[in-house]
Amino acid sequence: MGAAAWGNQNRYGEFEIVGAREKKPRLMGEGSFGKTYEAVREDVVAGSVIKDFVALKVLNPALLVSESKKLQFVQEMVALTRFKHPNLIHYIRCGEEKGEVFCAMELCRGGDLSRLVKRYGPLPERVAALIGLQVAAGLREMHQRHGLVHRDIKPSNIMLADELPATLARQQLAARLEEQDSICRIVDFGLV
Repeated sequence: MGAAAWGNQNRYGEFEIVGAREKKPRLMGEGSFGKTYEAVREDVVAGSVIKDFVALKVLNPALLVSESKKLQFVQEMVALTRFKHPNLIHYIRCGEEKGEVFCAMELCRGGDLSRLVKRYGPLPERVAALIGLQVAAGLREMHQRHGLVHRDIKPSNIMLADELPATLARQQLAARLEEQDSICRIVDFGLV
């Protein structure tokens, strides 16, 4: 499959790619491991529609050509299913759709740390320390409870669970991180 031939379906399991019907899928990120889209699952309960928005990662099929790569992906999925910590991304489910492997995870609307730095410039020392504490808490959980090491911690693998208000000033960041000590989520466990 060529680069354009994968990750282009409208639906993966019960998840529909947001914007796919309009031919404008909401691509959140793309890397060597796959493409990540915003997707939605709709359930009808007592006559009402409940929408669950997720980040849906479609794995690059080229990564599944060898047994070692398949094993690495399966290990990542097994690791994700075990994590129940506020500083680790929350797994929802994975599956296959027409030969393409996908994984649905919690949608982090705040973007990654690179986006935070673009918005505010160099972060104050206290803010960096508070982010570091949240990341360290997630890494500690992975290592002590699950015996795993992440091996790829970088700004693009630390997400903010919630969008920060447009009115939040740079000098208010530290207070926000102190009151919300579970806003940072570690993602991308491909190298665990």
